[in-house]
Amino acid sequence: MSPLSRRTLVATAAALPALALPAAVLPAAALPTAAAAPAIDSREAMVIRAQQMVDLLGTCYVREGWKLDAERGAQFVESVRTFDENDGDCPKFRIVLDWMHDHGQSLDWLVDGDVAGLITARAALRATVGPPIDAELIALGERLKAVTAEAAKLKPDRRLYDAAWKASGFDKKPKGRANDAAKRQFEAKAKENGYSAASKKWNAVCDVKYAVARAILRVPSNSRVGDGIRAAAQIVDGDGISCTDSDVLWDMAARAGFDPPASIARDLRRMAAAHARKAVQS
Repeated sequence: MSPLSRRTLVATAAALPALALPAAVLPAAALPTAAAAPAIDSREAMVIRAQQMVDLLGTCYVREGWKLDAERGAQFVESVRTFDENDGDCPKFRIVLDWMHDHGQSLDWLVDGDVAGLITARAALRATVGPPIDAELIALGERLKAVTAEAAKLKPDRRLYDAAWKASGFDKKPKGRANDAAKRQFEAKAKENGYSAASKKWNAVCDVKYAVARAILRVPSNSRVGDGIRAAAQIVDGDGISCTDSDVLWDMAARAGFDPPASIARDLRRMAAAHARKAVQS
């Protein structure tokens, strides 16, 4: 395969959606022997690897209900064998790219026999050592969940506020000195019935909640969970814009483990049911 066609293949593939994790990694025993092996970046070796992909996907378990389209697999191998390496618009070249994308396979492996993408992609999905993706956001998200729950528990009883308001005479709209007297009466009643102390504790926790939300919004996300955590932070601190009723943000936040209010949860369930019906109909 010429250097020009190699560059064309990689450049064309870069414009495609990200490839999924390969279904299987070629066992060493399936490789040709060193004496018989063609050059690793030759067309012959490329065809061998294409056939190995099709053979493995056709015989190995991938997931429940999945089955390889054998006819399309054969067409793919034949296209790898015969596409014009000097023509980036060759229809067989397009068949190769489409099959690789649709089956989540590595172009580096097909073209050059480079297994680096297979190894690192598997590690990205399965590795159990090292920090997880968006570790900082996840830690901040757990902190936001905790302080949000604490704030909800400490939120003062509205009836205490209403009692202090009524005792102050604010409902009579006092002005001037009368207004100052009403404030003093409100504060006295709020202290007496416990609203002041409860409000002070609640406000302190809310300050922490807003601080955590602002910290989250300063951290970029690299995953859907990270996006959900940032969505939850946006709901808490919309920077002057109320986002508490946003179905879109709550849908994202729910995927990161944040519980939406009951009314929002009902809306999300209706939306999910509507999408499911549409998918079935299509």
